[in-house]
Amino acid sequence: MIGKQGGKQELSVTTGWQNPVGSAIHKLLHSCGMFHEHSCPVRDKYVVVRRNGDCNYKKLKSSNVKRYSKYDFESIMHYPLTLCMDVKPGVKKPNSKIGFYFYFCLSTHRSTCKIKQG
Repeated sequence: MIGKQGGKQELSVTTGWQNPVGSAIHKLLHSCGMFHEHSCPVRDKYVVVRRNGDCNYKKLKSSNVKRYSKYDFESIMHYPLTLCMDVKPGVKKPNSKIGFYFYFCLSTHRSTCKIKQG
């Protein structure tokens, strides 16, 4: 769940992830109200998503999102590239690995989508 849903918040962190610390931080940021970077309305300029029906890849409406910086492939809130998602043709692929399995990017707090309070 995204953000506080009322009452006690339980987080599920399991073993077996490539980066268990990154995974735990990713989950904690969800509990603080942050969404996936690849769900932002501007994502179609940067990535091709092939699982639009999956809630983890759902694109958010621009009327509900406030961006604080450019699209961030290295955000801990970005999933790695897979068969479900790839860099859009014509977009320069980042030199680094993409997604929370590898990095905790210090710009995450500025670059992830935030739903407006209201």
